[in-house]
Amino acid sequence: MWAKRQDDPLGSPGDGTDAAYGTALLNWLKFHEGMLVGELVKEAYEFIAAEPDTHWRSKFKAILVDEYQDLNKLDQALIELLCEDDETTASVVGDLDQSIYSFRCAHPEGLQEYATKSGVDARTMETSRRCGTSILTPAQNLIQQNTRKATAYPAPMAGMRAGEVFVRRWADRQTEVAGVLSFVQHCIGQGVPVGEILIMVPSRIIGRDIRSALRESDIEAISYFAEEQLEEEEAQKAFTLLTLLANPKDRVALRCWLGGWVTGHRAGSYKKLRVHCEVNNVSPLDALESLLSGEIKIAGTQVLKASYQDLVATLDALKGKRGQVLLDALFPPGAEWAEDIRVLAGESVADDVTPVSLYELLVESVTQPIMPTEVSHVRIMSLHKSKGLTCEASVIAGAIQGLVPRPYDPVKSFVTEPEHIEEQRRLFYVAMTRSKGYLMISSPNLVESRFDFGIEIPGVQRGRGKFQTTVSTFVTSLGNALPAPTSSMSFP
Repeated sequence: MWAKRQDDPLGSPGDGTDAAYGTALLNWLKFHEGMLVGELVKEAYEFIAAEPDTHWRSKFKAILVDEYQDLNKLDQALIELLCEDDETTASVVGDLDQSIYSFRCAHPEGLQEYATKSGVDARTMETSRRCGTSILTPAQNLIQQNTRKATAYPAPMAGMRAGEVFVRRWADRQTEVAGVLSFVQHCIGQGVPVGEILIMVPSRIIGRDIRSALRESDIEAISYFAEEQLEEEEAQKAFTLLTLLANPKDRVALRCWLGGWVTGHRAGSYKKLRVHCEVNNVSPLDALESLLSGEIKIAGTQVLKASYQDLVATLDALKGKRGQVLLDALFPPGAEWAEDIRVLAGESVADDVTPVSLYELLVESVTQPIMPTEVSHVRIMSLHKSKGLTCEASVIAGAIQGLVPRPYDPVKSFVTEPEHIEEQRRLFYVAMTRSKGYLMISSPNLVESRFDFGIEIPGVQRGRGKFQTTVSTFVTSLGNALPAPTSSMSFP
């Protein structure tokens, strides 16, 4: 509801660019019969706010909100409505130093404000049950460099072992991958179960290379990049086909197919098709069928007609396929871009699985991912994804400037540059505090130029195809709290 900052009021976008964008977006969604996931909160809030006598205002006698610092202004307002009844007890849990979701307009001030509300009994956790001194001390040294921070920090639980921290600066990315493998093997040799090893990476490319090296050494490893499983064009096209197999009338999927992967998205041609549909009250599918049969002609839409003809032929080739045959046809085994989706689908798909059931399975898995806490494989994921997890041994790989922290982009950010750096520092703090026993912070000195392509990494060119990096300032600012960096493959 347009509250980008914690102190913004909920409401409409007013005039200007936001208003024009909001109107265009809503009109697009209505025409395509689509809805954004975030609209669920807005719809719930507007309904309850407009109905003073609705039973929802007093339905729940106790409400527990975890990770409150990750809520935006609208989330908070909805919770206030649900807690409005005098007999409702609300318990809020959060950590100011783990506020890492400004991209959805969550700000650390929300938790601070809640603690000052009338009738709130604010308490502070005094003991850390996860990290020992060797990990907790440098992590707390790091986070206390922020201007927005907690006022008190927990001490390690009495009797907890200190833990071991290793800092490695490798010659290049290939050596870093080998070093991570060596660290994992060391931890396994120390009795750490494979499922208690967590590897956090700021780039999916780094994670893929590490996963391949682990598997080649017969160490099972699975990546958890749910938010990126449809990042690549091939995966998007395959999922679009699956969507249209499950529901040929899905307007969003049809729009994607007609221009989602073409520069400009064929917007001019599609606008003419949409105008025809709105004037004649027909669906895009019906209009395209009429174009294909020659019943109608719409100037400037020949490219859409050809694209739809290709779609019809592709779907015809897939019709009748089920189960593993369907999965393999859409997401081929061995294709790197399909691997993450195949993990979601499971090791094998039953023969009676229809396009509809496969679609529903994948949609639920992508939009509502469940992070398993008890596994028998090494988990590889983004720093964001690791939040809330606990493990015996962990790695933060790729800790170089430009990746950790990410560069500030004022066009895409709701925060200022200093606020961005503080949030990135909180993200690194979250990653550092996942481990109970062993932690390695790792960075490569040289990376391939192609790896640098599209990523703003400070450094200089070093010979053909090589780019020299700089260690993350988050690592160098820890000072004496961490051991001196080495390039040793040995972990005594």
